Amino acid sequence: MNLAKGALGGGVLAGHVAYMTGGLYPSMCLNVIYGFFMCYSFYTLAMCGQRLCRRCHVASMTYPDIAEASCALFPNPKIARCSFCFRLYVDLITCLDLFGACAAYQLMVAKTIKQLVEGLPRSSIEGQNALCLATAVHYAIKNNPGFTGMVPAHNFEAVIKYTGMAVFSMSTAGVAIPVENNMKDPKKFPFVMFLVVPPP
Repeated sequence: MNLAKGALGGGVLAGHVAYMTGGLYPSMCLNVIYGFFMCYSFYTLAMCGQRLCRRCHVASMTYPDIAEASCALFPNPKIARCSFCFRLYVDLITCLDLFGACAAYQLMVAKTIKQLVEGLPRSSIEGQNALCLATAVHYAIKNNPGFTGMVPAHNFEAVIKYTGMAVFSMSTAGVAIPVENNMKDPKKFPFVMFLVVPPP
């Protein structure tokens, strides 16, 4: 479930905006390509982590542990000496990615709540949550849009913007290795990943 929450978290709220930005046909094609690419990347990372755990005789590894061990075990001693620096680099990039995602989620949620409750009298948080849920259900049942009126394609710049939004929406990078580390049988991670995060 944690892997599903990572893939279908707050970023899903940006999915429709990404499709509107990139155009229908390029977005559909790129969505499938990015989905396969992400699944394969996380599969490769998890398999490398398992192999490094066996070589280093440890039970589990974090992202920085995997980075440091892979660099330290490299045959070239000049590169192997840089293993701790590589670990710090991976730590920094992971922090930037996760803090950036948190900031983006907060901005999306704040903007959505502002749009929903603007002009309404003050109410409790529970009332606002009920209003958000009721609005989403009403939109899904009554006003579910079809493909008519959607722009089939935009320019290259719009496709690049779509790429940023889509990768942000679909990425489970922050939870893939922690989930694999906490599984009873980590060798089943590829099955769980392809079951929970299928390419769209």
